[in-house]
Amino acid sequence: MTAAHFWAPDYPYLYTVYTTLKLGTTAVDVLPTDFGIRAVTWTLADGLLINGRPLYLKGYAPRSTMEWPNVGMAPNWLEDYDLRLMKDSGGNFIRPMHVSPKAADVEAADRVGIIYVVPAGNAEATRRAGHVDQATWS
Repeated sequence: MTAAHFWAPDYPYLYTVYTTLKLGTTAVDVLPTDFGIRAVTWTLADGLLINGRPLYLKGYAPRSTMEWPNVGMAPNWLEDYDLRLMKDSGGNFIRPMHVSPKAADVEAADRVGIIYVVPAGNAEATRRAGHVDQATWS
């Protein structure tokens, strides 16, 4: 890819790739997937760099289900609204509590320009008795 646009919190550029399932020469299913290209580095001297530029993380640690009063778990369109509120307040980072979010949450963060760090899917109790040990999955 030449002259790629790199995703960053202040420039959330996304590409779309299409996965096509064909039966012979006939497309029977097409799945669009949005993605951003970014270079992430961290050094003791420079800290976090996104695409070679320093970035200070400012953000939130909400419940991963992002409930709304009288609504419960938010519908997918409301995730965009939540994240835009966070972005408008100066946030560029989100790390939900305890469990993995819905895919729609992470996709909304990419669209809005928020870095989303996803916790382990086992309530962060890695290797605790009675839980699946995801650290050993291969």
